[in-house]
Amino acid sequence: MVVVTILMIISGGSFVYLNRFGATQKLEQSRRKIVDNLRLARNYALTNQTKGGDGLLYVEVEIGSDGTMEALANGEAGLSYFSEDVTESGVSLVKSPNGSVFFSAYEGKLLKANSSPPPDFVPVGIDETVRIVISSTAVVGETRVVKILPSGLINEK
Repeated sequence: MVVVTILMIISGGSFVYLNRFGATQKLEQSRRKIVDNLRLARNYALTNQTKGGDGLLYVEVEIGSDGTMEALANGEAGLSYFSEDVTESGVSLVKSPNGSVFFSAYEGKLLKANSSPPPDFVPVGIDETVRIVISSTAVVGETRVVKILPSGLINEK
C-alpha cells in the first residue's frame, strides 16, 4: 500500500512537469516563428524585394490577435510576402503599441504612421520600441517578450 501511494505521488508530479514542459515548448515554438517572420519581413525591406507593383517604400507586418502574421509590400493586400499562424494552442499574443509594424525600405528601420489617409511614415523615436508579449494560457506566469528596436533589430528574451 505504501509503495502504491509513493508511485501515485511520483506519477502525479511527473504529470505536472510534463504538462509544464509541453506548454513551455509551445511558447518557445511560437516565439521562434514570430522572430523568424519579423526577420524575414525586415530582410525583404532591406533588400528592397517587391511582389510586383511600384517600388518598395515599406514592408508592413500585421499581427492579428488570433495569432496570424502577414507581411505586405507597401501595405497592399494583393502584395503579400507571407501569411502564417504563429501561435500554438494554449499561447496568446499581445502587441504594444497596437497596430502593424512597418520596416522602411533599404534601411529596415522601424516606422510609424504619422497621419491617415494616406499614411505618411516617419521613423520612430530613439526610445520607442514595439513589444510582443507571448504568454502561455496553460501555465500562469510563463511569458516571452520580443522587442523591435528603432533600428529595426529584433531583440528576443
